Amino acid sequence: KNKMNYTETSSLSKSNLKNLAESS
Repeated sequence: KNKMNYTETSSLSKSNLKNLAESS
């Protein structure tokens, strides 16, 4: 469960960072 959550969160963080980089 924790591992799954961590992976999901990690994926979201990557997505957010990508979006931020693109919008800058």
